[in-house]
Amino acid sequence: MVKAGNPANITSIDSLCGKAVGLLAGAVQVPIAQQQSDKCVAAGQPPITINQLQKDPEVQLLLRSDRIDADLLDAPAAAYVSKSGNFQVD
Repeated sequence: MVKAGNPANITSIDSLCGKAVGLLAGAVQVPIAQQQSDKCVAAGQPPITINQLQKDPEVQLLLRSDRIDADLLDAPAAAYVSKSGNFQVD
């Protein structure tokens, strides 16, 4: 999930290199983000900055305040949260 308008131009997990993401600590997205960050580095690109927090509203606050570029969460949760109009699912 990204800010409305997708200002960081994130179109897929491959476009996260050099970006900052937020996610719930211990979520299934943690190893996915770490593996993608390793792929970025192996390809000579900057790693993904991974911010793990305890609650998704904390991650959303980071996204709203431009401290991260994307919130990695399950599709149903992202669809629900994006209805607020401040975020979009890409």
